Amino acid sequence: MTGLSNVNVELSGKRVELLKEAVPNLTRLAILTHPAFTTGVYELMLRETETSARSLGLQRRAVEVRDRGELPKIFSDMGRGGLEGFVVYGNPVFYSLRQSIVELAAKRRLPAIYDIRRVNQNLRDLIEGEFNSILRASPTTLFFT
Repeated sequence: MTGLSNVNVELSGKRVELLKEAVPNLTRLAILTHPAFTTGVYELMLRETETSARSLGLQRRAVEVRDRGELPKIFSDMGRGGLEGFVVYGNPVFYSLRQSIVELAAKRRLPAIYDIRRVNQNLRDLIEGEFNSILRASPTTLFFT
C-alpha cells in the first residue's frame, strides 16, 4: 500500500439521496465548491452529485466559496435564490470553515449534508446548545421510555 484515502466518490450521490429523503420537498440544491478543489476526485464527486440530483429531479447550482468573509453573503444569496438545501464536500478549506458553515446553515434554516466528519460534532454541539437554552428558558420535565 502506498497511500490512504477516506474519499468515497460513490457516496456523493448517496448523500444527495439522504438529503432528499430527509427533506422530501427539496427541489433546488446548492453544491458548495472551492476553486482550488475542482479537479481529480472533487470533479468526480461533483459529477456523481449532479447525476444523483438530476435523477431525483432536483435543480442544482454550484456555489463557489473562496473564504470565510464571503460566507454570510453566500448564505443570504442562497436563501434569496430559492436554494432549499446544500451539499458540502470535505476539503481543507471547508474543514477550516466548518463552524461558520454550520452556524450560517442553522441561522438560515438551510438543510445540508456534510462530508466532513468534524462537522457532525459541531452540529451536535449546536443542537445541544440550542436544546439546553430552550430548557433554561422554559423548564420542562423530560420522560424517556
